[in-house]
This record gives sequence, structure tokens and C-alpha cells, in this order.
Amino acid sequence: MAVLMTDLPRFGARVLGPRAFTYVVLPGAILGTSLFAGQLRYARAESREYVNTEFLKLVRAKGASNWVVAKHVLRNASLPLFSLFFADMLGVLVVEVFVLESPMLFNIDGIGNVGLTAIEERDMPLILGVAMVFAFAGIVGNLIQDLAYLVLDPRIEEE
Repeated sequence: MAVLMTDLPRFGARVLGPRAFTYVVLPGAILGTSLFAGQLRYARAESREYVNTEFLKLVRAKGASNWVVAKHVLRNASLPLFSLFFADMLGVLVVEVFVLESPMLFNIDGIGNVGLTAIEERDMPLILGVAMVFAFAGIVGNLIQDLAYLVLDPRIEEE
């Protein structure tokens, strides 16, 4: 992709301004493609599970349109998809930070390079700080996921 699109920079994001966005296109395309493929496969599997339920057979027998059936299927499949999305996003965060920011691939300055340098130099306080940032991101992600569950499915009670 980078060979075909010669306007996209391949290494190092050391530019501020309007051109800075171009440094994120290739890493974003890599992460987005893998995340989208997994989500699409899981959505198909979840949808197939709900398509054969008795409720949807009844809805079809009453003469509902395909849009109404799709609405019911997507409503039931949305919670498992949402769980998978947040789990994938935490994985994407770790992969993006440590793999794509590394000097071997895109050489983007960020917390990933700081963490890798801290590991190489055995700087324990900095390693713990980077780990705490990721732990905090995971906790905030789980909190957002729980709050979104309450919005998506009001039947889930607060405990």
C-alpha cells in the first residue's frame, strides 16, 4: 500500500500541522483492516445464531419486512459485538503502541518508544509508569463498556 501511495510517509512522525495526519494513515489502515475483519466475522456468526430463533420465525410469519427482521437481529447481536469491540480495542492499543510505533516499522514517537527504551535501559519506574497508563486505559475502557451496556440494554440492572 505504501509503495502504491507515494504521498504517504513511511517513517517517523516529526511534523506538526496539517501534514501530521498523513503519518497515521498507514498504521491506521493496518489496524483498521484487521479489526474490521474480525468484527465482521463475529457479527456474521452472532447474526446467524439469532436468525433461527423462534421469535424471528414468528416475526417473519406475521409478514414483517427484511428491515424489521434485521433490526431485531442486530439489536440482539449488538451486546456481544460491543464486548468484542472493547476487548479488541485494548489489544489494538497495545499492538499499536509497542509494535507499530517501534523503530523497526514506523518509528513514531510515542509511549511505545518510551516503553521500549525503558525496557532496554531497565528503567523500572518508567516501565511501571507505562504499565500503569495501560492499566488505567483498560479500567476506563471497562467502565465505558459497562455504561454503554446500560444504554444498549436497559434490562441489565445496576449492581
